[in-house]
Amino acid sequence: MRWFGLVMVLAAVMLVVVAGARPDPPGGVDVPREAVNYAGYHTTLWGKIAALSHYDVLKTTEPLTCSDGAANFTCLLSKTDIKPIINALRRIGAEPEVETLNATWVLVLYYDYTAGSWQWRNYTATGAWELKWNNQTARIYQTKIKKSLGEMLRLVNKSARRLMLGNISGVTMVSLYRDIIIVGTKNVTDGKPNTEAIKRIKEEVKKIDPEINVEVVYAEPRPLLVSDRNKLFNPLVGGIAITFRPGETVYYCTMGYTGLLNGSIPVITTAWHCIGWVWARWVEVYQPVGSYERVAYQYQPPGCPYRFENGKLVTTCDIVTIRVDTSERGIAPQVYRPGGLTWSFTEAIWGTVVRVLGRYDVAVHEWVAKAGARTDITEGRLESHYVVVDYGAVKVLGLLQAGMTCQGGDSGSPVYSRGWPIGFYSIEIYAYGIVSGSNGDSCFFSPLDAYPLYVKYT
Repeated sequence: MRWFGLVMVLAAVMLVVVAGARPDPPGGVDVPREAVNYAGYHTTLWGKIAALSHYDVLKTTEPLTCSDGAANFTCLLSKTDIKPIINALRRIGAEPEVETLNATWVLVLYYDYTAGSWQWRNYTATGAWELKWNNQTARIYQTKIKKSLGEMLRLVNKSARRLMLGNISGVTMVSLYRDIIIVGTKNVTDGKPNTEAIKRIKEEVKKIDPEINVEVVYAEPRPLLVSDRNKLFNPLVGGIAITFRPGETVYYCTMGYTGLLNGSIPVITTAWHCIGWVWARWVEVYQPVGSYERVAYQYQPPGCPYRFENGKLVTTCDIVTIRVDTSERGIAPQVYRPGGLTWSFTEAIWGTVVRVLGRYDVAVHEWVAKAGARTDITEGRLESHYVVVDYGAVKVLGLLQAGMTCQGGDSGSPVYSRGWPIGFYSIEIYAYGIVSGSNGDSCFFSPLDAYPLYVKYT
């Protein structure tokens, strides 16, 4: 399998020990360099733990919304006790305080697709611990989970490849939700997946793992393309309407964030599909929509890692950076009208990016928001940390999913969590992702950490 757009050089070093045995790594946990780098991108304690599980270093779930019956908190379920978790955290420079909890159960919030509602599920715990680090607290519960996060991710990717590139027609997405694989199909009867589609999809997934839980739902996601945040902005900021054709009044997208590519080159970010994916050549950005004010341009701006499989473009994110023409406009690390209240209890005019979040820094069921050129400010709870979406000619791996409205023209919108007010006009913004597409009341977006090049957003 060959990936284009991202060249990786692997250096193999062999250390010969007695009988070819491999020495135990310091702390008893082997943490690959890519896992160290990925965990380092995350700013929360639970995000770092999940990032290590993403690479199968640890055997936990993604961060979950949990309860002990008295209060809600973020927790991770684990196949193991606390020792490998503490050892792995030490390997990446995190030294949390650990307290053993006298808990034999925990409630986990999950979405019941049969009932169509959020419910609590009780897990019996054989061990429980509270970790404190850098003013953050996370709880770990050792319990009987079928699959860890890393194991589930492998199943999702295998299932997506089998369903989307095989003989099953109509499959539009494959999503990870805890220990369940959610498969979306457009083969429906009266608005619901038809019986034959459900049967075939479940049979194919269970050929990979007979014990995996599979839910089949109606889903017909589409890339979003069409505005109101449409006045001249100087400097350029996130959450404003842009187009790629001079004088265009129909085809819109939203500017995501501004930043410095490799720490020095002024760029804007938006959705890669807005410019036509890998097939784009000379790209020009105009703001406001309907004007001839060119603010950014570049030949073949860098998108995401990709490959072709059976004629279909397969990529790991839907983000592109485009160089800004600084002779025309400046840039600022802000989002226009992000929602939320300032110290004067008025709506914030500006959101200032003070932190960048990794994929697992936001737990399932926590709130995120977006500022788009079509549907303005919408917010909702995070539903999945990993979704594979099929847009027809393009398949995107590893999108995030939240229960909030996104429509045509919101593509490229900044997705974020809100922080504290800054004075009387601004609030803190924790940058999280870029909107890609939607399905009904769900919005798909790429996490910023999926983009392969370094961008300084703050």
